[in-house]
Amino acid sequence: MSIQEDQSKEVKPAAWSSQEMLRVLLMSLALLAFVHFLHIEEALQLEQLLMVVLGGFVVYQFIPVRFRLRFLPLLYLATLVVLFSPLDAVLLALFGGLLFGVLNLPYTVRVRTLLLLALGLAFACARLEWIPFTHADVVLPVLGGLFMFRSILFLHEQRFAQQKADFWLRLNYFFLPPNLVFLIFPVIDYKTFIHSFRTRPDYLNVRQGLLRMANGVFHLLLYRLIYYYLIPNPTEVTSPLGWLQYAIASYALIMRLAGIFHLSVGVVGLFGFHLPPVFRHYFFASSFSDLWRRINMYWRDFVMKVFYYPIYFKVKHLGILQAVAISILITFAINWLLHAYQWFWVRGTVLLTIQDISFWAIFGIAVAVNSVYAAKYRRKPDHAKSFSLRRAYLHTLSVMGIFLFMTVLWSWWTAPSVAQWWGFLGVWKNTGLNEVYLMVVG
Repeated sequence: MSIQEDQSKEVKPAAWSSQEMLRVLLMSLALLAFVHFLHIEEALQLEQLLMVVLGGFVVYQFIPVRFRLRFLPLLYLATLVVLFSPLDAVLLALFGGLLFGVLNLPYTVRVRTLLLLALGLAFACARLEWIPFTHADVVLPVLGGLFMFRSILFLHEQRFAQQKADFWLRLNYFFLPPNLVFLIFPVIDYKTFIHSFRTRPDYLNVRQGLLRMANGVFHLLLYRLIYYYLIPNPTEVTSPLGWLQYAIASYALIMRLAGIFHLSVGVVGLFGFHLPPVFRHYFFASSFSDLWRRINMYWRDFVMKVFYYPIYFKVKHLGILQAVAISILITFAINWLLHAYQWFWVRGTVLLTIQDISFWAIFGIAVAVNSVYAAKYRRKPDHAKSFSLRRAYLHTLSVMGIFLFMTVLWSWWTAPSVAQWWGFLGVWKNTGLNEVYLMVVG
C-alpha cells in the first residue's frame, strides 16, 4: 500500500460551509488585489503566478480526490506557459523531466547520484558558457532552484526508505509552481512533504495557507518600504547614528527572504500540504543557537539531517562537547559551500570572497561556542515560570546584543568590499557625547 492510499483512508473532514467558501474567496481576491495595486514583486511576475495558483485552487476543489495529485503537475505546466516563452517552457519541462527521471531510476542511490552529478557537471559547464546551451541564463537558474537542494534530500531519504512514496507525490515534490518565480526557495524536507499531504484539505488548513501568503506579501511590502525610505544613501552617512540606521535597515532587508518563504509555503499549503512554519521571530533571538533555531528553519533542518547528525555520530567517541563543537564547525563550513553552490546556479558566477567565508566562519564559531556552553552548563527547567525582573532585563539585553552583533556582521557580509566597509566605519571617528547618550539611552 502506498502512502497516498494510506492517507486517502483518513477520516474525511466536514464539507465547507457557504460562509467558509465565501471567506476563502474574499481572502484570495483581497490578496490578489493587494499585489496588483501595490505592484508587489512585479519584476518576478508575482501577480501572474498568484492568478494561476488561485485559479488552479478553485478548480482543485471540484476535482475527485483520486485525481488531485495528478492535477498539480498540470498546474505547474500551466504556470510554465504563463510565465515563460514557449521555448523556455519546453526546455524547462524537458530537462526537468530528465532530472526527475534520473532521480527515480530503478538503480541504487549511488548509481543515481553519479548520474545526477554527471548531468549537473554538464549543466554547470553550460552555466559557465563553456558549452553552448539555448537560453541558459533563463533555464538553468530555474532548474537549479527546482533540484539543487531537494534532490539531495530526496536521495538522502531513498537510502533509508522502507516504503516507496506514490509517484505523483514524488513528482509534486520537485515541481512546485512558486519555485518558478522564486529561485531562492525554502528547502522543503522530502519526508515532511510526503507525510504532510491530505487529499481533502479542510477550511482551517486552507485558511492557514492564505494567511501565510498574506504574511509573505506583507513582508515583501515592508521590505520595499525599508529599501526605499529607511536606508540612507551611503554617501550621505556622516555620523554614527546614520551608520546604525543604515546597518539596521540593511539587516532588516532579510524580510524579503522571509516574505518569499512564507508566501511559497502558503501556496503549497493551499493544495493539501500542511507544512511547518519557516521563520519564527528571528529578530528576538537571545543567543546564537537561538537565532540558528529561529531563522530559516527549513535550511537548518536540512543541514542538520544530511550533514550534522552523520558527522556527530562519527565523532561522538571523542566526547559530547568535542563532538558538538566539531560537528557544528564542519556543518557551517559545508553551509558556506552550499550557499556558494546556490549562488552559482542563480547568478552564474563563483562566489569566493573574504566576507562570505568569514561570515559563515564567525557565525559557525559563535553557534559552536554557544552550544558547547549550553551543553556544559545545562540549566534546569523553571517549572514555576515566575516572572523575574532580573531575568527579563538580562533576556532583553541578550536579544539586543545578538541583534546588534548580527547587524554589524550583516553589514560586513553585504559590503561591496573590505576597503569600503572599513572606510564606512570611519564615521565613528566623529562620535560625540550627545550621540553616545542617544545610542545608549535613547
